[in-house]
Amino acid sequence: MPANNRPGNLSSRLLYGLASHLVRVVLAIFFSRVEQVGAEKIPGDAPILFAANHPNEMLDPFLVGNFHRGRVNFLGKSTLFAFPPFGWVLRSLGVIPVYRRRDAEREMGKNEDSFRECFERLEAREAIGIFPEGTSHAGPSLLPLKTGAARIVLSAEERNDYSLGVRIVPVGLNFMDRDEFRSDALAVYGDPIDPSPYFDLHRRDPQQAARDLTAEVEQALRSLTVNLREKDDELFLERLKKVFKHELPGYFPGDGPENQFELSRQIVDAWNRMLQKDPGRVQRLRRKITGYFRLIRTSRIRPGVARMSTLQVLAHLAWTIPAGLVGLPIAAHGALHNWLAYRLPGWYTAWTGTEEVEQATFKIAIGLVSFPLFYTLQGLLVAGLLGGPLAIVYVATLPVTGLFALAYFESARVFVTGSRSFFAFLTNLDLKARIETMRCDLKNEIQSVADEYLAEQS
Repeated sequence: MPANNRPGNLSSRLLYGLASHLVRVVLAIFFSRVEQVGAEKIPGDAPILFAANHPNEMLDPFLVGNFHRGRVNFLGKSTLFAFPPFGWVLRSLGVIPVYRRRDAEREMGKNEDSFRECFERLEAREAIGIFPEGTSHAGPSLLPLKTGAARIVLSAEERNDYSLGVRIVPVGLNFMDRDEFRSDALAVYGDPIDPSPYFDLHRRDPQQAARDLTAEVEQALRSLTVNLREKDDELFLERLKKVFKHELPGYFPGDGPENQFELSRQIVDAWNRMLQKDPGRVQRLRRKITGYFRLIRTSRIRPGVARMSTLQVLAHLAWTIPAGLVGLPIAAHGALHNWLAYRLPGWYTAWTGTEEVEQATFKIAIGLVSFPLFYTLQGLLVAGLLGGPLAIVYVATLPVTGLFALAYFESARVFVTGSRSFFAFLTNLDLKARIETMRCDLKNEIQSVADEYLAEQS
């Protein structure tokens, strides 16, 4: 690695600091909420290897490193370094290339240099970041882990007479809606794993020690992520969460990413246990949920409105309509003047058929260009028509009103659907009774399952 490009170099440290601040700004813009759980578990006095799942391509390193005060040097596939200017930036940020068989079979010998670089970073008491699944994916469950992370740690310890004191920190990355703008993200840090119990085995059988340590890391990562059996189960999980939110609020922990993760984890755990005990009951419950939401979708209604009285609806309308009228001009301004910049990233990913795991990355990358570009062009146009001071004020309003427009029109969609539901129930009592019967039946069944699960847990 060139001396002027080493992570310890002043220019490299400045670039890393600048990138860290930029990343925090980007995450704050793209996500509605980014939360962490357990960051206090990260050892402050030991070399660290972060081992995380890999559901979202280039966003994942940002989330892992966002809550760590020190520098995190990530391992990245060698193809990322193919474009020299980009490769220089990655090197300056401390990214270490990894040569995978499917990408660069003839260059895999260079991995020895990459491993040696990892050892040097750990010996300098820096942090390493690695995604041991070996690839980014949109699957419903954690992939079997590669042994690379364990081999790096155990070899680094061997190189230092097993006295380096490295700790492996598992990190579960959970996205509420992987590629959706203004969704939520959560990073869950697990208890640090001490590799010292595997040192004796490593002296005798390095490969078996690496496999055993990898198994422990995989078990930890599975406890920090939501793991489903099939891809189709993701939609089913979201439907169950909606039932808890609207029909069983006493069981619903809240809307925050941490609460959503915990609810998802418990639902999946309860579902898997029920599959083992009574698969017939699972299939019956699944049919009920599917039928209920099919009726809701085809009727284009919101079921919760059925339980609202006329007085409650009128009271809701009394403040919602005036508030909507006041906010409409602001939302219209934000939507109109941000529309092209907002739509361009989505158009690009749809046109190119970008893979699901890469969509958020491309949307952010294109948005970092499209928004400043359109803001500049629009500002220049306004400056030519109305003068510089008004152009500055105009451009300053664009980000705020754009975010307001997103929230406004989502609320408007809910309002329209709710109003349509209320009047549909007034004019179609059979539909209301049918939905209410299905709702109560489903609620009682899910509540029974939840109570049984909680009783087992206690």
